[in-house]
Amino acid sequence: DRVHTASLQIFDMNGRAVETLMNNELLHPGQYKLQWNASQYASGVYFIQLTNGISSQIQKAVLIK
Repeated sequence: DRVHTASLQIFDMNGRAVETLMNNELLHPGQYKLQWNASQYASGVYFIQLTNGISSQIQKAVLIK
């Protein structure tokens, strides 16, 4: 198995990073679950960016309280 570094960040609508859930952590291929405690953040649209050193993906999320 190849080990990759992975980062996962949450951004607000203005592009500011509001939370980093992983920062260049070494991970083996597979499925992982992370939970974001968004209790201190306002309702709205956020963007979740997952980067693995080779590629990057962004997912839009709507936080409703």
